[in-house]
Amino acid sequence: MKNGILACALMLLLSACQQPTVYIFSKGLSDSQRQQLEAALKTQPLPYEYVEHDIPREFGVATLLLSNDRILRQETEQLATIMQGLGYQPEISYTTRANHFYGDGNIGFYLKNTNADDAFTMPSRL
Repeated sequence: MKNGILACALMLLLSACQQPTVYIFSKGLSDSQRQQLEAALKTQPLPYEYVEHDIPREFGVATLLLSNDRILRQETEQLATIMQGLGYQPEISYTTRANHFYGDGNIGFYLKNTNADDAFTMPSRL
């Protein structure tokens, strides 16, 4: 019984100490853009993790998604500056933890390449 209570207390303590993470979603970036992004991410204090999922259509070209339960203003400003350094104008969107897994300060970093050469165009004749 004592061991169970101690284990629960330890788990609570560890979960409270968890540092927020930046989840990086990128699509269609050139090699030089990826290198610039990686170098810039190393200068900010939060751990980051690349995610291999599609970026939702409703998101802008450069979007930071934050949960309104815990907003890290300084870190968000640094991430917005990184987007601006890559030539993008960041949009900041907010979500509730009930609608997304971004909670406890976690941040979604969504970046799409807007190069017209990479866009799909429908041929005039099939």
